[in-house]
Amino acid sequence: MNLLERLAREAALVTPEQMAAATASLMSVQEGEEQVLTVLDRPDIQRLWALAHEYDKRGSLATFEAKFVAITEQEKDAALPKIAQLESMEDLLRNIVWQEIRDIDPPSLYAAECLGLRAGYVVVKTESPKTKAQRRLESLLRSPIAKLIGLQVVKFDGDDEPEEKDEDEKIQ
Repeated sequence: MNLLERLAREAALVTPEQMAAATASLMSVQEGEEQVLTVLDRPDIQRLWALAHEYDKRGSLATFEAKFVAITEQEKDAALPKIAQLESMEDLLRNIVWQEIRDIDPPSLYAAECLGLRAGYVVVKTESPKTKAQRRLESLLRSPIAKLIGLQVVKFDGDDEPEEKDEDEKIQ
């Protein structure tokens, strides 16, 4: 049996409990920060999402067992291929789901830099985690605490090396 046949068979066997667990793991839409684009109303794709969620759970459990239950190095080493396979299957399934989601409305969904899946299988346009983290860091660096401990704002020009801002742009 090839991989696609195996995935289709496994998706068909997803239980209502597994569907509920995958659905419960989805966050609510964050009003003001995310733009609702569409709703994923295809049960077949929702089942693939639930199957990816199941692979994630199995991978986490296998990782836990390898770290904390396995006694010998041989037992730990024997678990690594299984963990890698579970992670690979999860990634593959999530990529298939995201491809299917983007194909719902190709012009708008392919144009969005970062999409999210929220409670009720709502597809949202959101900031990338990197952008959000950068905004939070900049806010922190401009805070009174940063001024007290002498932190300064640095600007990144695209390469990995920060360059200091002009003297008048530094936090005093």
